[in-house]
Amino acid sequence: MRRVVRSLFLFFAFLCTSTLGFAQGWNLVWQDEFNGSIGPDWVFETGNAGGWGNNELEYYRRENATVENGALVITAKREDFGGFRYTSTRMKTQGKKSWKYGRIEARISVPLGSGLWPAFWMLGSNIGDVGWPASGEIDIMEHINSESTIYGTPHWAAADGSHASYGGSTNTTPQNYHVYSVEWDANAIKWFVDGVQYHALDITNGTGSTEEFHKDFFILLNMAVGGNWPGFNIDESKLPAKMLVDYVRVYQKGDDTGTYNSWALDGTSKVIRHQNSRARVDKATNVTPYQDGNWKLVTGLAGAGVSFQSQNFPDRYLHQRNGELWLDASDGTQAFKETATFYKRSGLSNSAANSFEAYNLPGSYIRQKDSLLYVKKAGTSTAKKAATFKMGASLQGAFSATIEAESYADMSGIQTEACSEGGQDVGWIDANDWIVWNVTLPSAGTYKVEYRVASQTGGGKLQLEKAGGTQVYGALDVPSTGGWQTWNTVSHNVTLPAGAQQIAVKALAGGWNLNWLKISQ
Repeated sequence: MRRVVRSLFLFFAFLCTSTLGFAQGWNLVWQDEFNGSIGPDWVFETGNAGGWGNNELEYYRRENATVENGALVITAKREDFGGFRYTSTRMKTQGKKSWKYGRIEARISVPLGSGLWPAFWMLGSNIGDVGWPASGEIDIMEHINSESTIYGTPHWAAADGSHASYGGSTNTTPQNYHVYSVEWDANAIKWFVDGVQYHALDITNGTGSTEEFHKDFFILLNMAVGGNWPGFNIDESKLPAKMLVDYVRVYQKGDDTGTYNSWALDGTSKVIRHQNSRARVDKATNVTPYQDGNWKLVTGLAGAGVSFQSQNFPDRYLHQRNGELWLDASDGTQAFKETATFYKRSGLSNSAANSFEAYNLPGSYIRQKDSLLYVKKAGTSTAKKAATFKMGASLQGAFSATIEAESYADMSGIQTEACSEGGQDVGWIDANDWIVWNVTLPSAGTYKVEYRVASQTGGGKLQLEKAGGTQVYGALDVPSTGGWQTWNTVSHNVTLPAGAQQIAVKALAGGWNLNWLKISQ
């Protein structure tokens, strides 16, 4: 969002290809679907703050953010407030949620109009300590005025401390819904629109002073009115103007299938779970992890933050301190030498299952044996300060993937067209037409598959199958929705295999359009 100059550093590899980047190998770790309300992990910035470094003309207010029809709405208004002529909203997850690496995406529709500047972006969590641009900035999506161009730009501090950036852009229909995302790991940041990559930055080993991009970042959403980049010619006839955000999601990669092994604490609804070579604790009824990468404990204990009590040693507690797991006394003091945080390592001799080794006390482990969870030393049969939990049923991760119909890998007989809900849909579907998509599923099991369909006449029927038709997963009737661009959602539950695969929808009877499908557990 902060745009001062746009410097192109040609020594960076432009890794751009036209490959489809649909969250393959990624595990969903955080999301806000804006279903009825704005989630608790957003902080609202208010005021003008000297134009936010860009000479912006608006006054940011919490009141300009609402939820309508399952989407976040950020409204820029012609409204005199706080000494300014315009109001809008700027919101962030700073201090609530931040991530190092991942796939960060949102489905967004932006308004067109001179002077409007909507953005979906990220800032380094250490900005309060080091300032900008040393904190780093990842602009996932920016749009100005009435252009058809979308911009993706990283900003950082060059070796001499000056501002560096490396901007990319692509043309689309910004007023329609599109999925804007970056895929960010230790080697590169890549920018996508609807799964198609258009820009990339090489950050391997901090090349070109890009060390900033190997630290935690938080998310921001805002819509500025005026500023150095869009200019100061505001078309007030376009106000109020609405930026729509269907969802924001964060995925991170793991080195297992995404299945949780869980240990239930007796008499509670809380579970300790293993996923992606880390351990987590949350409510059994909420399979979305509260915090990635560490343990998150959810029971209360005075003086010790949130904690779990040992069932067989009532004065022993596993509790959270600064986002990590500690084995302590009931008052939260560091009374035991086993006090530690635990990261997963491969199974040990005599451990009979997975174990978690203390990174600061090597040789201390959290370990599963005989359907119980222990804290103990390596190779011992007697638990040291044992905190034992009864093993519970295996839980599945909160997997959810929405596939835009037009993002297919292969097809026969269909055509794409403009969609009344934004973007494109696939239509002109006749009997025996088919569409194939690439997906990766975390585990074998039952999935709910939803289809966003429209049909003037009804009488259609679709079949979900493995690409090529060698295996049929289920079939579903497509009713009349009242028009070719009048959309309804139909769904069924099917059993699907794990891993990377190609799924297909085949028309057993035609006469319907498809906007998207969603696969979830």
